[in-house]
Amino acid sequence: MCPPASECRAAFSKPKLYSLDEVSKHATPDDAWVIIDGKVHDVTSWIPKHPGGSQLIAAFAGKECSDEFAAFHFPKTYLYLKSYQIGELKDGARVSEKDKAYRELRGNLWARGLFDIEPWFLACCMLRLLAFASAAFGLILCGSNFYVRAIGAVCLGLFEQQSLFMAHDFLHRAVFKTRGAAFWAGWFTGSVCGGVGAAWWKRDHFMHHALTNVVDADPSAGADPFVFIDSKQFHSKRRGAFEYFLLRMQPWLFFPLCLIFGRFNLHILSILASPAKLLDASGISLYFVWNYLLLSQVGDSGERVFIWLVAHVVCSVLHLQLSVAHLPTHMWFQEDLHHKGFFGHQVVTSMNIMCARCEHWFHGGLEYQIEHHLFPLLPRNKLGHIAPEVKKLVKDSSLPYRSEDFLQANVSCYKMLQSVTGDCLRQRSKVL
Repeated sequence: MCPPASECRAAFSKPKLYSLDEVSKHATPDDAWVIIDGKVHDVTSWIPKHPGGSQLIAAFAGKECSDEFAAFHFPKTYLYLKSYQIGELKDGARVSEKDKAYRELRGNLWARGLFDIEPWFLACCMLRLLAFASAAFGLILCGSNFYVRAIGAVCLGLFEQQSLFMAHDFLHRAVFKTRGAAFWAGWFTGSVCGGVGAAWWKRDHFMHHALTNVVDADPSAGADPFVFIDSKQFHSKRRGAFEYFLLRMQPWLFFPLCLIFGRFNLHILSILASPAKLLDASGISLYFVWNYLLLSQVGDSGERVFIWLVAHVVCSVLHLQLSVAHLPTHMWFQEDLHHKGFFGHQVVTSMNIMCARCEHWFHGGLEYQIEHHLFPLLPRNKLGHIAPEVKKLVKDSSLPYRSEDFLQANVSCYKMLQSVTGDCLRQRSKVL
């Protein structure tokens, strides 16, 4: 006698169960499974199509990545996951108490509508850009003397810095939720106005967010062979005499690299390493065209160079702002990241910058790096609003909530580089 039809359907629809060991065997770009909220997904076919870059999914192949997925995707994206689901995890997903609290806070923020940007804030940001651009062009073109034009050069640098902050907001989809509008707005403000390739930035920056301070994975952590932020990073491969010389120099090289050479590097790197070279090259070319047209109106060639250098250094403060919130914290290996979990990892590898209320515009939201790394889709004007809730969550989880003022953070960077240099040299002397 056949069982009832309802029992047959239940047996047929019962999902296949996989162990963590079984999932971990599918950990290559050509065979990638991931676990999200206790469900197993085969995302192999999606890797080359992933808007955030193929490397990002490949880094989590064979692993649990529920919080990473939730941090970078809107809730409606979960609907698309169903077509990739092949089963469920045996015994369900194990979630620590601190991760449960983090997920509860994230759900609460979505329920309160905090991920929606207010039009007034976007208008204020765009008016600020327009004000700096107008001041820069007006003072440089119509300034009556050298000093007035020098102020125009500072305004030009601030215009480029603030343009890059806006590109950061756009490409995080913290302003426009549709991918196309977000990218093209980021391309204009980042590539055309700021001189950094948007497609390159998007891929590398998302890797930085997901794998913050992870050796050989975070593209923003250090600058081999000039800057190393942990002895693990330096000793991850064999080093020669010249690299040891640079290691000894790194406490002194760091600030010139950030303020003078770092921006040149981004102009070039964001074209050569871009996943969309023609697109990024065209945007950066337009950036140099309008810079040339502006500076060509200044009669004295020496003054043209001076204006360009001042604007370049002012904008390059952004490199320090990007670095000091992470470099004084620790480096990790990727296996450490998955044991610690997304919440714990982001907290211990990020640091906030304390500043007065009138300074927030200058830091562009990067002063709240802990909040930003935990909730990368959140508009920057909401980061300070949720900071007390995040601080309480971090403290309740027995994790450090680190914050320093900007000057102190730069001093911490210098001391960290000195410490890393000393550690590496002591390890070398033991081997010798």
